[in-house]
Amino acid sequence: RPPPPPSPPPPPPPRRELLSFAQALGRSCADPSVSSRYRYDPSDPLVGLTPAAASMVGSLRCMAETWLRDVPPDPNARARFGNPAFRTWHGRLVSRSGGIVRAALRCHREHAAGGRKRKADAAGGSAESGDGGGGDNDAEVLRSCSEAGYAAASSDSPDAAAPRATDDGGGGDSARAREDELVEELRAYLHPSFGHPTRLDYGTGHESSFLIFLYGLCKIGCLGGTKDSPPPPPLGPGP
Repeated sequence: RPPPPPSPPPPPPPRRELLSFAQALGRSCADPSVSSRYRYDPSDPLVGLTPAAASMVGSLRCMAETWLRDVPPDPNARARFGNPAFRTWHGRLVSRSGGIVRAALRCHREHAAGGRKRKADAAGGSAESGDGGGGDNDAEVLRSCSEAGYAAASSDSPDAAAPRATDDGGGGDSARAREDELVEELRAYLHPSFGHPTRLDYGTGHESSFLIFLYGLCKIGCLGGTKDSPPPPPLGPGP
């Protein structure tokens, strides 16, 4: 009897990580034992989120509440697939995506990463406490970050949400440069996340873009971690 065919090679690490990330998202939504700490409450949707995630919720809320009102579908359109008004909607996304991403990064830097350091200093310990995302995750901070995200999605100014990145250690230019690099890379995945402005279609590739956008936020610590798996090192100034 011929030997069985060889097993396919394992996927490369980035692909494996992305698949694991997608599986973790699914488990957190479907398995009560995983999601019990962060059970979604429609009356208070920010409960359990990190500051960066709260900022993104605010931006998405603005997109749902005001962008659809400002850019309604064209009732007279005869397009085969999507509505041509989506091109205007998508143009707004491109012009405001930098501010949306920047607001999330700054909420993470100020309240999550900075909060971990302040708590560690007060306790005389390390900032890498593995406290499930740690930092300033109280209700007032999350509301403030959600409002910052909403403001960023409401304005074409890339700095509508917060002051630019600074570094008390004297590396302000490198901190700003690193923030700009992160914004440019992340917004490139956000742009196709809602569909194609020329073809006016939406499919699994666009869904994947949004997944990779969230994955990128996760990789720099913006989505937190767990007690057993602490978040990555916090976003901070460059070297």
